[in-house]
Amino acid sequence: MPNRIYPMHFAQERMRILLSRKGRRRWRLGVRIHTHTLASTIDRRDRRIHCRCLKQDEEFVLDYDRLVLATGSIPRVAELPGIPSGNLLVINNLEDYRRLRAVLKPEAKVAIFGGGFIGCEFANDLAAAGYQVHLVEKSGWLLRRFLPEAVGYALGDALRTLGVRLFLEDSVATTERQTSGWLVKLASGQGFQADCLISAVGYQPNVDLAKECDLLVDQGIVVDKRLCTSDPSLYALGDCAQTPSGVHPFIMPLMAEAKTLAAILAGQNQQLQFDAMPITVKTSVFPIVTIPPVDRPGEWLVDSDSDLKAGHSTSRYLNNGALYGFVLTGNHIKKRTEMVQLINKY
Repeated sequence: MPNRIYPMHFAQERMRILLSRKGRRRWRLGVRIHTHTLASTIDRRDRRIHCRCLKQDEEFVLDYDRLVLATGSIPRVAELPGIPSGNLLVINNLEDYRRLRAVLKPEAKVAIFGGGFIGCEFANDLAAAGYQVHLVEKSGWLLRRFLPEAVGYALGDALRTLGVRLFLEDSVATTERQTSGWLVKLASGQGFQADCLISAVGYQPNVDLAKECDLLVDQGIVVDKRLCTSDPSLYALGDCAQTPSGVHPFIMPLMAEAKTLAAILAGQNQQLQFDAMPITVKTSVFPIVTIPPVDRPGEWLVDSDSDLKAGHSTSRYLNNGALYGFVLTGNHIKKRTEMVQLINKY
């Protein structure tokens, strides 16, 4: 997913270069890539995939010995009164990005609904590119699930320096379609006009294909420590997979899964193991690296040498002296390796 708002011609050039490099590599590795192709059904008994080429409207079948599902995730769409889901933009692929670029006229007013990773990163980039940004978040501070309160407030203050208008502990009450754009009224009584509406309330594993062929599915496609599904000839990895420790929708877990699965498919006896893997929040106005303490008891403590007003801080999530998570901002990000080593001790 593009996560930087480049000029469109620049984004197209980057994609052209990327695809040309992939093209050269696929021939060197002997990989056959079926572009513009939908895998419609999986026949597990005969080990066949029924496909449709969308460009030529032709159907064909692929046989397999082992099959890897990497179907990724699909965006959740915010449910907002008066706004049909089709009028809310979600950004998950290049086509979504093109639709966004098409409505981003100079100095456009953009409304973002959701103050998590996606909402904060888009707010940062759009505001830095000169757009008027309004961000609505129902929680009291940004990235509430991942940041202590003081750091969440500091992130909000940093976004405000770019001109982002934040509406925290608020929600949409009504919306009204106008000749040009939308009038959004909030539960707090405040309101604003917007030309573009972006839903940024998260993603969920894309499990449709797995469900259709009766694989075991929970939050994601259930896999074991060998990334094998309930069918021993099918594997899954990435955003769509639910490992024994849960769904891990970030880059570093995906790289660990890919490395493990490549070894397994090559005949090696390996199992998936995750070390502590920091997440980088791509808000350039307030850089953040974090390992969030998901579902663990404890409390956040901000180190005494932190200066949140200047954007530099270290926060630790502790339980009886044990470190289970951290947040680094600004120039404290240089402590990343040290903090990861401390977490790995526990």
